[in-house]
Amino acid sequence: MKKIFIFLFLLSCLLSATAIAQNKEGKVVLGGHTINPDESIFYNLSKSGDHTVLTAGIRAAGLEKLLSGKGDFTLIAPLSDPIIHEIPAGRAEQLFNELLPEQQPEMYEIIAYHILIGRYTIKALTDAIQVGGGKTLLATLGGRVLTATQNKAGAIVLTDDYGRKATLIQTDITQSNGIIHVASEALLPQGSLKPRDYSKDYKSHQPKK
Repeated sequence: MKKIFIFLFLLSCLLSATAIAQNKEGKVVLGGHTINPDESIFYNLSKSGDHTVLTAGIRAAGLEKLLSGKGDFTLIAPLSDPIIHEIPAGRAEQLFNELLPEQQPEMYEIIAYHILIGRYTIKALTDAIQVGGGKTLLATLGGRVLTATQNKAGAIVLTDDYGRKATLIQTDITQSNGIIHVASEALLPQGSLKPRDYSKDYKSHQPKK
């Protein structure tokens, strides 16, 4: 359980980003990695320097194979905070590899809440919101629901079961088996761990100097 606390703390520490990050050649860049649209969601995400914790969480939840195979899926991918880069290389992965069998279902619920079945482009989301009179409900892989709306700037905002809001800040990143949208916040399904300050859990696991 404590390892899941650490994961949520790390995942909820977030960076800002441009709507579409591109290199000089006009190719889409995610966390310093130039996206190969012919590769899978998991392949490109695992190369992103800004998604090391999310990648480790996907492996721990047993969803690596799903996001590496045929789609289509839409992944809502929260960014990782610079604090993660201060953790020794491989430590996040080690923490999640040490999850007990009874902890994996909860990790699955959290990660699956960030996965939609199908390709949800920004245009598709915008159209659905307009048809729904200002909002639309999105079914996630785990069977839970996210509410999608638009803010005054026209950006898509997702609201979770606890009322936490995540804005899509880098969008329509095409993959061979779906799409990645980068979000400003991690999301939590009802019944999982309630939002809290995970920094205490994180600090309690740091080695004493």
